[in-house]
Amino acid sequence: MKKLLSIFFLLTFAVMAFGQTKNTAPIKFKTEPKTFTEAEEAFREFDPDKLSINANNLTEKDIEDLRVNFFEEVKPYLIDKGEYTERLARLAKPIFLFHQSGKSRTAVFKHHRPTVFTWKETFISFSTGAMDLLTDHEIAALIAHEIGHLYFVEALAKARAEKNDRRARVIELKCDLVALTTLSKLNIQPSDLISAVKKLIKERSRLQIGSFETGSPSLQSREEIYALYISGKK
Repeated sequence: MKKLLSIFFLLTFAVMAFGQTKNTAPIKFKTEPKTFTEAEEAFREFDPDKLSINANNLTEKDIEDLRVNFFEEVKPYLIDKGEYTERLARLAKPIFLFHQSGKSRTAVFKHHRPTVFTWKETFISFSTGAMDLLTDHEIAALIAHEIGHLYFVEALAKARAEKNDRRARVIELKCDLVALTTLSKLNIQPSDLISAVKKLIKERSRLQIGSFETGSPSLQSREEIYALYISGKK
């Protein structure tokens, strides 16, 4: 009888132990990884405290040589002095000082197409068409975006060399975040960046010259990065 009771208790304990093991095993659910939009990806990566500007070591002679050997398609239209050059230099000055980008320069070229670009990481260049179209604060916003490129020179060059358009767009959106942060610090409405982009897109469409290259973010993405910035205040 005692032997039977012992066997019974052993079997009962084994069943209870097995039941506990089975019931306490972790349940695994199959989950799909979250896919972030380009704006969300840029916002997640952006850390203003870890930014390091690409400070070139150009001498004044180097800078003058860059101007002499300016982008061939634009060089014949460069304006040396006057109202446009003075206006752009005045608007750029506080932004250059804020980012301590002492080697940065401005350039204006006479052309009706609204165009903005940076030549050799040094000359932030505006067409007269762009300057006629934009307010002072909108011009400042685009200068701040172009300065943003100096923080991501290598990353952007790598993305373009690999023809990774998505990555290039994410980096451009991080340049937008640099601009938005700059505008806030300089007491300029961050929304001026979006209004500037909208004006450029609308005017380029009107002139039937197409929008921007595939490595440039869509207006929707830029509005999204603006909304994320306003909600999170990076």
